[in-house]
Amino acid sequence: MNTASIASRPCIRAAGIALLAAAASLFMFTPSFVTWRGLNIPELAADPALNRAADALRQLQDPFLRPDSPTDRVIAWRLFFPLLGHALRLPPALYLALPHLGCLLVLFLVARILLSCGLGGWESLAATTIAATCSWFFVSTGWLAYFDSWYVLGLLLVAFSPGRRWAVAAILVAPWIDERFVLTLPLCLAIRARCQAAFGTPRSPRELRSDWALFGAALLPWVAVRLGAFALGHDSVTGLYLREQTPARNIRFYAAGLWQGLRWAWVFVLAWLARERRAGAPRAAALGLLLGASVAVNLVAANDLSRSVSIVLPAAIIGILLWHRSEPARVRAFLFAACGLNLVFPARHVVGDWTEPIFYWHTELDNARHPPQLLDPRYYVQQGAALNSARDPSGAVRRFGIALALDPGNAEALADRAVSYYQLGRSGEALADADRAVLLQPHSADALYVRGIVRAGRGDAAGGLLDLEQALRDGPPDWPGRSQALRNIGDLRTRLEAR
Repeated sequence: MNTASIASRPCIRAAGIALLAAAASLFMFTPSFVTWRGLNIPELAADPALNRAADALRQLQDPFLRPDSPTDRVIAWRLFFPLLGHALRLPPALYLALPHLGCLLVLFLVARILLSCGLGGWESLAATTIAATCSWFFVSTGWLAYFDSWYVLGLLLVAFSPGRRWAVAAILVAPWIDERFVLTLPLCLAIRARCQAAFGTPRSPRELRSDWALFGAALLPWVAVRLGAFALGHDSVTGLYLREQTPARNIRFYAAGLWQGLRWAWVFVLAWLARERRAGAPRAAALGLLLGASVAVNLVAANDLSRSVSIVLPAAIIGILLWHRSEPARVRAFLFAACGLNLVFPARHVVGDWTEPIFYWHTELDNARHPPQLLDPRYYVQQGAALNSARDPSGAVRRFGIALALDPGNAEALADRAVSYYQLGRSGEALADADRAVLLQPHSADALYVRGIVRAGRGDAAGGLLDLEQALRDGPPDWPGRSQALRNIGDLRTRLEAR
């Protein structure tokens, strides 16, 4: 067997573990994917699953766009993916899928770290599943255009990459994905030093200073640009964003956010601090203060509390590694228990002073089969029909447009929009919609009737007559349009005989 195939085995195992962990998490905590259908529906613009996506897609077209939404102004400085997507001309669907790709890369890296430090396959699967059932994963997979997975990937690279190259790359890029990376960088550098001392070659004080100087130099471009823009008055985003933040004053929500950020993975964060306490109280106190400060700063910086706590994931990983090195049998039991508890305990997004539950696969599948009113195309078809009856065809066109965005094959919406277009004098568009409606439902009396009227109105009396006669044949005996169709047929026959 060649060396390359032997070397590839850990990567294949890590990839398999990542896929299994992601599948388990997505089954138990399924994104509300039916909500994604409402991306262009104004009534759903405030839904957390969608509230950033529209501005993010506009930023994809113009990377230096300054969003008007108070909650989205912060993305004006998160330029890495907008610039990359704009340069590569990524389609919107692929751009919105990037956070999901980041989730797989994070889980692959977690599994690779665990395997390389001596954990077995089942232990690594349990630990990776724990990582996949924390808030960063729920946000990245459920809320469109939230790139949390990528800055978490950067934090893990800084904390656990054996060489300096990947850490430097992460420090150069990740601040332009999310500022939380910068707020958490000191904690990850401390974890890096601890990991090197325990599992690699311990760094001398001189080597550590050299590393930190290099990492500081890598961060300097971001610091210089942000501070320079703010000092020179060219940053119209940061100050306004911070002023408009309204941190939750209810301690209950902060407690819920702390818990939901990692859930049962907190066991391993506490285990890390406990093991550091055995090595020396001063070091444990310093690391505890650094951890607490990192969490506090991230919680204050934004209202989305649970996702802000995801920055602690590297601390949970180092806790697992250190505990496994000294007590492998005990940590194995805790890993399996925490994995099971994270999968079965309810999960919620905690934002400001409200929370949103995350449901499992069967619930979201039922929601897709029976969507709520604002995601049901029939609701907008009914509204459009009422507006047509009220002689408001322009308003009706907008409602039918939403129905068709939700269900492009909705023949009823197409036929009714054809009526609206016809009332507006846009007979070409009316005929195109009527043609599509008949193509989708060739025996629909209503669609044939509408196309017949439109064709006749455009001067094609013979074509209109054919459609109306077909509507009479295909319509049931109690079809409401039968009497009107008969009158129109009589008028068209008279017109044709007069020629």
